[in-house]
Amino acid sequence: MAELYPSFSLSTDDITRNLEGTKKPQYLPSCYFDFALGDFAIDGTGAIQRCDGMEAWKQWCIKTISTTRFACLAYSGEIGIERQRLMALSSYDAICLGLEKEITEALLADPAGRTYSVYDFSFTRQEDGILVTCKVLGKEQQQIELSVAV
Repeated sequence: MAELYPSFSLSTDDITRNLEGTKKPQYLPSCYFDFALGDFAIDGTGAIQRCDGMEAWKQWCIKTISTTRFACLAYSGEIGIERQRLMALSSYDAICLGLEKEITEALLADPAGRTYSVYDFSFTRQEDGILVTCKVLGKEQQQIELSVAV
């Protein structure tokens, strides 16, 4: 009687090639989000505008920094920063150090694996918070600069 389920073998090279293929970061295009409007950008025909993969990654980084960690059940606990806890710290230096740590951890938790490192932080006091500027290096050596008010 013939076997109900076929059997086959994979060589080590096939398995390694498949695993290496999944590790490559994906800079996929997406819909363009206008942070000033708080909504997706729409062109003159009413269609949502698109952006390339690098802009989509930059927008993901901004959104991650702007999101309060644990505030939305749809996001994992790795997405966002604990803004309220940090702003309650006693000194400005402690707040800046905490922001640097939280932002770095949040951006390195990129589920698409695009972020390699976060560095060169600067902080500017504002009336209603702190403007954080930093540079983010991608896995394929792409660099973006972010400025986000927290």
